[in-house]
Amino acid sequence: MSNTYLTLIPILFLILGGVALFSRLILALSSVLNALYYIPAVIVIMTHNENARRNFTASAPTKLYNFTMFMFLMLNFYLGLFCMPLLRLITRGVNVL
Repeated sequence: MSNTYLTLIPILFLILGGVALFSRLILALSSVLNALYYIPAVIVIMTHNENARRNFTASAPTKLYNFTMFMFLMLNFYLGLFCMPLLRLITRGVNVL
């Protein structure tokens, strides 16, 4: 697919199904990805097999992980404190449609 078609997909969802359908699809995709991420840990916790629990080890956080978490927290603080410029940008984009 070319980039033109990829940019048209969200617009077609909005036109055909409205914002509610688009939001539900994003929420469904997020739920599936979260389930895939947490399923192995849940299986290890819920199983009574001690070998599976022993083999499931968490590694120490790396510098990249620490940096990523710090940037994520800063982004959350920024969006929480200064959300109006972002909301104005979103409103301008919706008005273009």
